[in-house]
Amino acid sequence: MGRRLKFAGLCIGLLLFGVVCGFQLRGQGQAGAAPQASVPPAPADTAVMRANYERWRTEFKTWGKWGTDDNKGTSNL
Repeated sequence: MGRRLKFAGLCIGLLLFGVVCGFQLRGQGQAGAAPQASVPPAPADTAVMRANYERWRTEFKTWGKWGTDDNKGTSNL
């Protein structure tokens, strides 16, 4: 019984030690951090994105790349 009690005490001690160290590290991290101003992201240039999409759509389309007797799949690319 004494051995189990010592082991339980050791486990509880290690647990408390970890909790205390975790709180100390968290407090140090918050104290050293400077507040950051929240800057909203710049709006995307949708005209450029749309033009790129249309160009890529025609450039990379696969319509008509297969023959009449081919099966569509990766082996025919």
